[in-house]
Amino acid sequence: MHNDKFDLIRLSSEVRDLLDSELQVSVGNMEVVPFAEKLYKLVRAQAYNEGVLDAKRVMERKLADVSEQLDILLQYE
Repeated sequence: MHNDKFDLIRLSSEVRDLLDSELQVSVGNMEVVPFAEKLYKLVRAQAYNEGVLDAKRVMERKLADVSEQLDILLQYE
């Protein structure tokens, strides 16, 4: 498990830079922090759900492999 704490200031700076470089929208440091915080909350839930679904798929593949190996062992009994 990671002990890394979320750095809202760093994310805000990166969001500010992206807004400027990609959309030519210039915002100040104080304006971008609340926006970055809301953006983070939106993305965090989706990323968590994707991670859980990825773990589920891996476990399903491993269980299918174990089941297949057990079936092979039963054939030789």
